[in-house]
Amino acid sequence: MVGDVDGDGEGDLLMGAHNKDSESGIAYIALGPHSGTTVASDTDVALNPATGDYLGRAVSAAGDMNGDGLDDLLIGAPRDDAGASNAGATYLIYGSTTITSIDGSYADAVYDVVIIGDDNDIQLGAQIEGGRDFDNDGTNDLLLGSTSYGSINEGASFFYYGPLSGSLDLSDADATLTGTSSSDGAGEHGLIVEDIDGSGAGALLVDVPGADAVDGTSAAGGIFLIDTLGL
Repeated sequence: MVGDVDGDGEGDLLMGAHNKDSESGIAYIALGPHSGTTVASDTDVALNPATGDYLGRAVSAAGDMNGDGLDDLLIGAPRDDAGASNAGATYLIYGSTTITSIDGSYADAVYDVVIIGDDNDIQLGAQIEGGRDFDNDGTNDLLLGSTSYGSINEGASFFYYGPLSGSLDLSDADATLTGTSSSDGAGEHGLIVEDIDGSGAGALLVDVPGADAVDGTSAAGGIFLIDTLGL
């Protein structure tokens, strides 16, 4: 469920099928209300990929990121080649009362904001988290992950304060949280969570599945809580 993207008062769905058409992928929007069984061909909007993009590997609610009262959508394409081979991309698509007009379009032609990876095989867009306001400024923020980022696959999570606009890349991130060791795989999962300490602001949870434990156990994994970015 991604909120109300078309302004009719009903909750809507966003789904990805990244293995479709030889791993090119596709993303579907099903407008509410919902009942019974709906097959992909009956959804209201289908967004197509470039060949091999793995579109829809990750999808997320974005909340209302542009202040128009409609909920927005985040769709990942981790094998997109715009920045480099398999560097990946994440598309932000604003909600609209005419959202069905983009049915059948290519996602890379109808996005409102795009964040592209900038190095071979980092596959940005395989992990996406949006729809929450980290700094309590009234605008939702965005957290992206790339487990293969870095020369030794230490991985990273990239945090962006909203609002966002235009075409962005990793250098535009407001914070980059990297692993430290070979194959840490930081950023496999990430969450922006609500205020947990009474400060009025949120926090970030970042998974580092290859991290060594404090007792020295190799690759035991860990989840790190970040409640301030020092920005």
